[in-house]
Amino acid sequence: MAAVHWVNRIADDVEKIVSERKGNLARIVCASGITPSGVIHLGNLREIITVHFIADELRRRGRDAEHIHSWDDFDRFRKVPVGMPENYANQIGRAVCDVPDHLGQYPSYADRHIAQFQENMERLGIRPRYIRQSQAYREGRYAEGIQTAMSRREEIFVRQKFQRVAAMRWLTNFRIGTKLGLTTGVGVLLVAMMILSQM
Repeated sequence: MAAVHWVNRIADDVEKIVSERKGNLARIVCASGITPSGVIHLGNLREIITVHFIADELRRRGRDAEHIHSWDDFDRFRKVPVGMPENYANQIGRAVCDVPDHLGQYPSYADRHIAQFQENMERLGIRPRYIRQSQAYREGRYAEGIQTAMSRREEIFVRQKFQRVAAMRWLTNFRIGTKLGLTTGVGVLLVAMMILSQM
């Protein structure tokens, strides 16, 4: 018996879950995301390529699948990278979208890394819909979901206690909605909203 490729295995799981919960015609949103806090490395590439392969496989099967990539550019600037001016220590703690580009060529530190990353993804033929979390937060796109999650937090946390193992296994293998970068409010909100949708 031939081994099933991991992409097919995850696509099978996703199709089953979505079909059971939303029906066979439901749109499937496949999400990746990173903090644009430095030069591209293999971890960044793995993040986006994994989701690209799964979304691509779902589309090959005739499913309405979209790949979104979240720029977690509202995450904080944690340390001064090698090669940047030492006076950037005064930027630590600010959102990376608000840290100035050290060479003055881009509107921000985040913009520099986003532009370089997207240019390289284009070369690889990876073209997700990009979402800047800094804009989404500041435009209030998450306000209603956050209010709902907060008003039902006791219900969410009780239910989450019993679903944690299954939910985390599934969420680790396939991220739907937006990146679960547990340092962001978006990741916590997504987990809460997914749990509420199952109630």
